[in-house]
Amino acid sequence: MRKFLQQNLRLILSVAILAIPILYVTLVLDIGINSKYFIKRDFNRAFLARKTGNCELFKSYIHNEKDKWGERCVNEKDGKSIPIAEFSIKEVTVNGKDAFTQVQLLRDISPSIKIKLTEAQIEAVKEGYLVNYDLTRDNSDKFLWVLPKSRWVIKNEIRE
Repeated sequence: MRKFLQQNLRLILSVAILAIPILYVTLVLDIGINSKYFIKRDFNRAFLARKTGNCELFKSYIHNEKDKWGERCVNEKDGKSIPIAEFSIKEVTVNGKDAFTQVQLLRDISPSIKIKLTEAQIEAVKEGYLVNYDLTRDNSDKFLWVLPKSRWVIKNEIRE
């Protein structure tokens, strides 16, 4: 084995030098080839943080109006508004540095909130509803403190 390594050291180093940038481009930096994967990954991270009450992490995935979104997250966490029970991404479209997602949201209605809602509102919340989100690519994060890292953040919410 040692003899094989000594004879093929140049080849092994060449492959390693080529593999590192390829892995960086495919796994860390979104160059448009696999954007839907990165969008789904970041949206899932953001909404899982919102669902579990990690509002600071959720706010880090917001592009503008962070305080408004953070307040909504805190209200859901404290039980002042109906929290998200489940979410699933239905569709994703990408247009350069912008993306659009359609998400099915289901809310968790607690007994104290049921008192405040009408029967029609309770049925509507139980069935869930679609929400469209505008996202944008943010390359301000750094990988290994030097290289840019792609991340998708939520710009806007459009309810149907």
